[in-house]
Amino acid sequence: MPTMSGCIGDLSDRQREALEKFREAVADVRKPSHTDAFLLRWLRAFVAALTPAVVQKHCVYMLEYAESLKRSASIEAVAELETHYLVIDVEYFSLRQVYSWQAVKTITDMLQMMEDHFPECLEKCIIINAPYFFPVMWKLIKPFLTQRTTDKVEVFTKAEPWKERLVGIVGAASLPVHWGGDMIGPDGDPRCRHKINYGGRFEEGPETRGLTLFDEPGVQKQTIGRRDRWEFEVNVSHEGVQLNWCFQTAAGDVGFGLRMRDGESLLPLRRVDASSQIPQEGSWRCAKAGTYVLEFDNSYSWLMEKKLAYVVKLQAPDEST
Repeated sequence: MPTMSGCIGDLSDRQREALEKFREAVADVRKPSHTDAFLLRWLRAFVAALTPAVVQKHCVYMLEYAESLKRSASIEAVAELETHYLVIDVEYFSLRQVYSWQAVKTITDMLQMMEDHFPECLEKCIIINAPYFFPVMWKLIKPFLTQRTTDKVEVFTKAEPWKERLVGIVGAASLPVHWGGDMIGPDGDPRCRHKINYGGRFEEGPETRGLTLFDEPGVQKQTIGRRDRWEFEVNVSHEGVQLNWCFQTAAGDVGFGLRMRDGESLLPLRRVDASSQIPQEGSWRCAKAGTYVLEFDNSYSWLMEKKLAYVVKLQAPDEST
């Protein structure tokens, strides 16, 4: 399927829908000079600038919005409503995201932020449409959460009766047909997109295809031969230092792990899709001084060498991120 540029006359259905929503969102402040071409420039720029920090900021906004809804509902009910239900539909979650360290870190950072700044606001978290590999992701995330929070999480696969569970919580009248309820949106939309912002597959455009770590100034590069490994050692002089890394391959995945030079494993080796348009980023708070080893493994590849671009930095405990 050809990639649409996101410019006037070259829009996919999804891009056209995004433009319509953007028009509605800015209708009260829109000027005659704010043409569709002008609005599309903002949409393209937003996609290119979508970083984990932006995602986390949006998460904070949604949580604060949920708190405001509870305050309004408490006034109507003449009783304080302290908690809410969270429904996470992972219908479009892919195996590629499971093996993205950045995706895992973004999710865990958001969950920890919720625990730290919005404590005890969650009644239940219902995860629906979980694919067969979801337990792998959950196993990576679970250690970062308190037992009290993990006890509130319910995971349902596509074949399990999650629709009945949601109807039992919300009621059929307030639940979209797509999720097992009776509510239908404008023009007979069973998903009620006027109320619920569904996720989906990201459409790459020319703006995102141009983002690559190889083009960044000061980046280091290394070629890892087929059936070969490469290690990068970092000397840490005292505890509390944060080791930060960012890397990307020109093509193909690569094994990545972190250990001490004496052999102590910190992050077990696992293959990650490092050739996507978003580089793999991560960090480790060093509990002790010593030599830390970043491992890059291509020993499983019989045919392809891997061209690697990487940046590794140390951050003192008193430095801001």
